[in-house]
Amino acid sequence: MYTDHWSLRAKPFRNDLDLSFACMWEAYEEALARMQYFVADGKRLATITGPSGVGKSYLLAALARDIRLHGDIVATVPNPSLAPDELLEYILTLYGHDRSGLSKARALAALTYFARENVLQNTRTYLLIDEAQAIRDPYTLDEINLILNLAEGAKPLFCVVMAGESGLGELLNDCPGLKQKIEITARLTPLSLEETRDYIAGRLKAAGGENIFDDSAVARLYQWSGGIARLINIAADLAMLASYGDEKITVDDSAVDAGLEDIDSAYKAR
Repeated sequence: MYTDHWSLRAKPFRNDLDLSFACMWEAYEEALARMQYFVADGKRLATITGPSGVGKSYLLAALARDIRLHGDIVATVPNPSLAPDELLEYILTLYGHDRSGLSKARALAALTYFARENVLQNTRTYLLIDEAQAIRDPYTLDEINLILNLAEGAKPLFCVVMAGESGLGELLNDCPGLKQKIEITARLTPLSLEETRDYIAGRLKAAGGENIFDDSAVARLYQWSGGIARLINIAADLAMLASYGDEKITVDDSAVDAGLEDIDSAYKAR
């Protein structure tokens, strides 16, 4: 649709984990640097916190890519709201091992053996847990703590990153043994107005185009989204669609408002 109108290679504001559209802002750069240090130094546990939609999953995807490029093993749990025994079984599956129906003891033994074999190959095993604030069973936290206790000599068998909304810190109070293992923390915050402008321009550049959003459009997007990247993407996409429909070559605040009306209509229809 509008991609041809602006000679774009792809839609620039998709809410997916396509890392070719990575656009840095201050909080993201700081968080990524902290996670890169976590990997380089072989730390045991790190946390990433921030409000919904600010880019935690995207940061985990970038971290997973870097870990694989380094030659290490990584798996990502997208939603850990599982019973403790289910979590162990699911993690084994993510690492490519079909261990359904195993007892907890056998599942843990299999997980331990897998990670020890990696250590012998001088390879680290990473476990990234997204939406960690969704954990409801405190015993699930105990299972994560148990995984972190696994070691081969002085080397931990697993390096774990837990990402979640701000309530993650409070949740970890239910498992002091796990909380005490946190060695690196990072926090993602919403974009500023200037960062929103750079973010929009960066996404358009990654799609092969130039910045077509005028200052009034950026200001309106920032006002509505509060600097939350996911919301910026939704509103910017609809604003481009509205401008395309009106055969405009730029996106102004009226196009943003037209797109936001679509969002309001969708909510009212529910």
